[in-house]
Amino acid sequence: MRMSVENYHALLINHRLSGLDAVRAASSIPPKEIYLGLIGAVPELTVLSTCNRFEIYWYGEQTERVTEILLDLLSRRVIDVSEKAEIVHGLTTVEHLFRVASGVDSLLLGENEILGQVKQAMEDASMRGSLGPYLRLLFHRAVIVGKRVRRETEISKGALSVPSAAIRLAEETLSGLEGKKVVIIGAGKAGGLLATMLSSKGANLCILNRTVHRARSLAERVGARWGGLDRIRDELITSEAVFLAVSGGPILSREDLPGRDLLIVDISVPPAISDPGPNARLVTMEDLERIVEENRGRREKELPKVESILSEEIELFVRLLNRRVADEVLERVVSRAEEIRKRELRRAISSLKSKGVEVEGDVKFLLEMMSRSIVRKVLHPVFMYARMAAERGDMSRLNQIAEMLCGDREGEFSQDQT
Repeated sequence: MRMSVENYHALLINHRLSGLDAVRAASSIPPKEIYLGLIGAVPELTVLSTCNRFEIYWYGEQTERVTEILLDLLSRRVIDVSEKAEIVHGLTTVEHLFRVASGVDSLLLGENEILGQVKQAMEDASMRGSLGPYLRLLFHRAVIVGKRVRRETEISKGALSVPSAAIRLAEETLSGLEGKKVVIIGAGKAGGLLATMLSSKGANLCILNRTVHRARSLAERVGARWGGLDRIRDELITSEAVFLAVSGGPILSREDLPGRDLLIVDISVPPAISDPGPNARLVTMEDLERIVEENRGRREKELPKVESILSEEIELFVRLLNRRVADEVLERVVSRAEEIRKRELRRAISSLKSKGVEVEGDVKFLLEMMSRSIVRKVLHPVFMYARMAAERGDMSRLNQIAEMLCGDREGEFSQDQT
């Protein structure tokens, strides 16, 4: 197989190219089916499956055959898969995965979760025995790039969803949420998301809802207290914040509030509080949407910095890949040289013995050391030359070394590496 960056390929179905319906349909295919379907077709394979993307990466030469197998597997779940999937090759594959790991290809620009998902995909492939040295290098570098982008830019700073912005604001206002008494009014989807996030921050939660059994179900899931709306006034007396996530209009007014400073975060549409009074610190949906938009704008301003880092990292990846290819050439050269050395040493010892020379102990040891030294000194300039060629991306020179010193063209390396 021609060792080359051009042997990297990926089939992409994601929110940007295909739409979320196609992603959900593709994600319904167990990864095991993909791995089993490609046994023997490719030496290395990794599946990256998240809420917003289903992407298959492989390293090998049989692009048309692999694509045919994959499209056949996906067509059982995804309508018009050939129109909704994109196949990329070579450096485009490398660049795409680096962008994914950096969060710039995410639905929410700069999201952090994708970095862990890329790492998990690599670990899953490793457990299945399909992660060879080349995909391992690609995914390992992608994780490093994603960490560097987040460390050196602010692409992941500031919340980009209303619930996240609400939690972040409450943390800043209350100097943290650990142990703080917080009431959530509403046990629907938004209320559930708030409860999960607040619980993870260590808040002392109470969930109130019109339908009590829904409040209880959610509370039991996150380890909170629960009750009906008739408990609003009693709970707010000792609470430091209340989150409103209901529908149907106002359920809270000034009369329900304690006569002291209280943080009120209302993400309800329409608003769930009327006339909160002068003592309340009210944060509305409009306030949070403005914060989210400001955060999005700040993240977008970081994109030029991210693109600069990605360019550097792609160049570095090519150098690392070339170095790995050179190491493979040199391993084959050393192996071939060692075969010849041992064979010739055996012949020399046999010839000496046939002439009555005793070849044991120190004599045999000295012959062994001398033969090794000769091979090492002869190969040293070859090693230097091969590594310099790899640094320059001159893969044709590596081909010549492999052909001349190993006697065949197996494992030919592509000039396209540059």
